Order: sequence, then structure tokens, then C-alpha cells
Amino acid sequence: MAKGSDKSKRRKEPKWNNHFFNTIESIEIGSNKSISWSLSIVGGSLLVILNEGYIQPSYQPYKLVYFLFGIGWILIGISIYFGRKITNSKMAAVLNKDDNESLAAILKNINNYYTKQLQFFNRSLICFGLWLILYLLWWIFGPKIDCNI
Repeated sequence: MAKGSDKSKRRKEPKWNNHFFNTIESIEIGSNKSISWSLSIVGGSLLVILNEGYIQPSYQPYKLVYFLFGIGWILIGISIYFGRKITNSKMAAVLNKDDNESLAAILKNINNYYTKQLQFFNRSLICFGLWLILYLLWWIFGPKIDCNI
């Protein structure tokens, strides 16, 4: 019976390994999507800054809201940093695929990194959303501008 119980324990281990590994893979997929969105947001916000074909405030204090872009870019950069840490940890998980203890520790770290990645991503969205709201308020209630460019 001792041999039979050893075999049953061995059969259960791969299930946990697969569970840990599948969870790590799904977190990495979500993290990669977040990185893609982050890069799209950075590209779009750079287009807003560099493009001259849209109405901009000419009064200097109104232009101060553009500092929100810098804050948003820093927050997105931190989010991407944590996304890269998730990718690196996934590589460690591949190397330790058969070790439950290592996978559990890696999963704990990846979960922590993913939480931080999403927190910084959401904070960056708040910065860009706040800029958009302030821009729309200026556009609606600000001084009339001749749009014949």
C-alpha cells in the first residue's frame, strides 16, 4: 500500500504544476495586453503633442494641463516595467515547471507584479482622462477661436 500511495501522490503533483503554470501563463497574457494598450496610449498621446492640426489653448496657464502627459507617461513606464518583470518571471516558471514550491513562489511574485502593473496603468489612464476632461471644458467654455487653419 505504501507504493500505491506514493503513486497517487505523484499523480497529483503534475496537476498542481499544471494549475500553477496555467495561472502564470494567463497572467502573462493579460500583462502583455496591458503593455500593448500602454504603448498605444503613449503613441496616441505623442501624436496629440506633436500634431499641430488641432485647436490648442493659446493662454499660457491653460497649457499647464499638458504636464499631465508627463505624469501619465511616467506611470505607463512603471506599468511596462512591471509587465517586463512578469515576462521574466514566466521564463523562470518554464525552467522550474516541475517544482511546485518554486512555481508557487513565482506565482506569488507574478501576482504582486500584475497588481502593481494594473495599478500604475489605471493611474496613467486617470491622468490622460483628466487631461481630456480639462481640454473639453476649455474647448466648450473657453474663448472662441477662429478655426480657419
